[in-house]
Amino acid sequence: MPDRRRPAEGRGGTWKTIAAGAGFLAVFILAPLFGGVFVLGAIAGFIADGYRAHQDDELRAVATSTTAIIDTIDVRHFTENFGPGRTECVPQVSGTANGEPHTWDMVDDAACGGAYEVGQRLQVLYDPSDVDRAVLADRDAGGVRARSTGVHVQLLVVGVGFAAVGTGCWLWVGRSDRGRRGRQPSS
Repeated sequence: MPDRRRPAEGRGGTWKTIAAGAGFLAVFILAPLFGGVFVLGAIAGFIADGYRAHQDDELRAVATSTTAIIDTIDVRHFTENFGPGRTECVPQVSGTANGEPHTWDMVDDAACGGAYEVGQRLQVLYDPSDVDRAVLADRDAGGVRARSTGVHVQLLVVGVGFAAVGTGCWLWVGRSDRGRRGRQPSS
């Protein structure tokens, strides 16, 4: 039995209105907002990586080298808010620093997947004035902190894409509004 209370063209109008509102929200509001956030996040990541690289270079300029042996590999699992979390395999190495035995937690050089083995010898560079500040001597060794430039570039590309879509939609609305005003007959 047909619905006689509403005319045929009015049926389904609520869902079309909701879909149009959701589309407007996504394209005109959320796309530029997320685009801006992603671009700013990528820029902050590039700055942070540059700062870490600078600190690493400063340490290498004043560092003293020693041979260390991996005692244990500490597997640490970190849970994120709603994500799967991440696992870090942190080598704990021991050697001599300033003539004294010392143990380092190589947190910045954490890597899983067989990058390190217990008993493996590594060259460690440490700051003689602060022996806890240390890095692996070989920048290309498995597990040496990889720069996350690829992630920052991906964030930048996605952010620019979102921002371009949102900006393009706003420009289209502005131009179409001007076009409608130009076509209206003058009274």
